[in-house]
Amino acid sequence: NDLLIVCQIAALPMGRYRDNLFLEALKHNESFPPSAGVFGFSGKSNILYLFLKLEPELVTGAKLATVLPPFITIAGEWTE
Repeated sequence: NDLLIVCQIAALPMGRYRDNLFLEALKHNESFPPSAGVFGFSGKSNILYLFLKLEPELVTGAKLATVLPPFITIAGEWTE
């Protein structure tokens, strides 16, 4: 019943670059509150994703207006 907002960040090729991105994504997950998004990785598709999970009772226009801007900012920075 939760609302899941997902942004595909990038396909990650094997190698040191991917390892470095994993490390930075884990640091982000530890440093930022979950309301800013959580990084996840699909080993099947080799794609890094940013997720934002909202409980149904918290989904209001005001709540979305609060949580989407930081989520979009982080997604944009990581996509670049």
